[in-house]
Parts: sequence; structure tokens; C-alpha cells
Amino acid sequence: MTIEIRQAQEEETGLVASVLTEAALWLNSIGQPLWQCNELEPECIAGDVRNGLYYLVWLNEEAVGTLKFQIEDELFWPDVPLGSSAFVHRLAIKRKVAGKGIAALMLKWAKDRANALGRNFLRLDCAVRPQLCAFYERNGFTRHSERQVGPYFVVRYEYDTRKTMSTSTVSWYSIDKNLSPIDRGAVTKEEAMRIIDGYFVKVKPHYELAEEALAETMFGFQKSKDEFIEFSINAPTEISFKYEISMPRKILFLSVPKVVQKERTLRSKEEVQVEVSSFYDLD
Repeated sequence: MTIEIRQAQEEETGLVASVLTEAALWLNSIGQPLWQCNELEPECIAGDVRNGLYYLVWLNEEAVGTLKFQIEDELFWPDVPLGSSAFVHRLAIKRKVAGKGIAALMLKWAKDRANALGRNFLRLDCAVRPQLCAFYERNGFTRHSERQVGPYFVVRYEYDTRKTMSTSTVSWYSIDKNLSPIDRGAVTKEEAMRIIDGYFVKVKPHYELAEEALAETMFGFQKSKDEFIEFSINAPTEISFKYEISMPRKILFLSVPKVVQKERTLRSKEEVQVEVSSFYDLD
């Protein structure tokens, strides 16, 4: 099964709200209420969607899940060092896809994204319910503590993202027509090669608008905000290439990271594939 996880756009606020509300109503129906439906209304979550915190999970062009991914959470986790963690809230799926492993794939995506952002831990909280706790524990999370947060008494879990292999921490992104990057999640080297093939197949000789051209031809891969490679296919034999990579250097007995930035032009799809392969293999 192949799913796509991408940042929810402002016009998709209703989709996010509908997935959350369906999950909340189902939990109410089995006597395990979790969220208040009125706090899931589009107007209540619009700010967080606008700020890029919500992601939608797509399966066969249908939104079947959502989660909230944060890099700060002083409400539920005020006692952890700033900058050390990423946080997941409001993970929900539609009932029609329950039991298909999608929630586990969503957690894997969040682990990979946290690792790519240089966060050593992915943290979350949940209601103190045996089945729910067992699900997170099956997915590698360790019980951290319990905490009262407003009306919610929760158990807090953490996952050490340093356990994730480096080859799975490269994520890719595309560009939309507003020239904003869209995070597409972690990909393997083999998947990255297929992404490159796809961009070369759909490139056109001419575009009506510059925004359309960039949306159709610009993409990149990243390990962190400071380590990425980016391509723009102006033509099959003229590809703009930019990269920013941290390279350790020795000063006395210390290893100090040095950021290397370069831009140049590539002349073929094969050269793009070589650069992407090297980026994956770079330790």
C-alpha cells in the first residue's frame, strides 16, 4: 500500500476537520470519548492549518487520515529541552481504512521527519487506555510519564529517532504554484530515482507562467533544514543544481561542522541521479 502524506493547505481545513470529527464521533459511540467535537470545527483548527501544523494522509486521491506535527510543545511537554524533540498530536484515520496499517505508516513518517529535522525524539501523548498504549508501544515508543494537562490526564510516550537508519531519513519536497515547498515525507534511494524519472517525463518545452514552470520542474531532497539538494529542470540537458551540505572538519582534536554551499548546471538525468545517490550515501 502506498500513501502520500503532505502538508494540509488552508483550503483543505474542512478535510482535516472532517477526518478528526469522524474519529471523535466513533470514539464517542464506543464509550471512549477523546476530543470534544466543537474543538475540531474548521474555524477552531484553521489557525494551525494555516501555520502548517496539520498534515493529510492520501490514499488513492482520498484524504483518509490526518495528524498534527509540531516542533514545539510547551503545553504537554514543558519539561523537555527546547529544540530536542518533535511532537505528534491528533493522529486520526477514517474508519474505512482502520486495520490496514495506515496509522503505523503515519508514525513512521513522523519518526523520519523528526530525524530529518535533527530532533532526537518524537514525543506524543494519549489517553490512558490499554489498547491505545499498546499500539504506540508496538510501534517502538517508550512510556515516559503521566501528566494532567487541563481537563486531560494523559500518558506521555517518546521515540528515540537516532534509532532510525540514516538511509531512511532523506525526505523530498516539491514546489506549489504559490512557490511554497510541500513536504512529501521520507523516501528510499530507489523511490528517489523514480521521483526523478517522473519529473523528467512531465517536463514541457514551454510554460505559460513562471509559477507553473517552477511547480512542474523544481524539487529537492533534504536530511535537515541545513542539509539539502535542489533541482530545477529548465530543459532535459539544462538542470539547475543547488546544494548545502554539512562537512565535518578538524580543528585541533575537535570535529566542527562546516557548511558547503554550491550551485551549478547539470546536463542530464543521469547526472541528477548521481548527485542524489551521492547525497544518500554521504555520511
